[in-house]
Amino acid sequence: MSKKEKTILYAICAVIVCAVVAVCVTQNTTGSREKEMKKLLANNWYRQWSESVSFTLYDDGTVTIPGSYGQGKWSLVNDDVLKISDFYGETMTLKIDDLDDQWLVVYEMENGQQSEEKITFWNTAEGAQTLRAKF
Repeated sequence: MSKKEKTILYAICAVIVCAVVAVCVTQNTTGSREKEMKKLLANNWYRQWSESVSFTLYDDGTVTIPGSYGQGKWSLVNDDVLKISDFYGETMTLKIDDLDDQWLVVYEMENGQQSEEKITFWNTAEGAQTLRAKF
């Protein structure tokens, strides 16, 4: 093998190694983002201006919805869609617009169509009584 062929082979190997590292880093970042979002979502959620819990998401993937029989299930899809199913399997789909350690801002999804109105949930009853302002 000539020196030129070895150089080309080393360059190809370097490109392959860089590509593998990039894929691994991207997958790790995506996994940690999903983990962080699930951690933030596992909480009590009060709809804006309400003093009653709208639903409680647990870190084991279950959900309690006051006034509904039994526990349901919840899941995070593609890091931006929250699916909440009650005990009977009736599902509410919410497109996440914003999420932090205090609030969850969503759009309801019905038949694949996103509503125009944002819905804000807070993780405390006190928070739900305030206006949401993010600077």
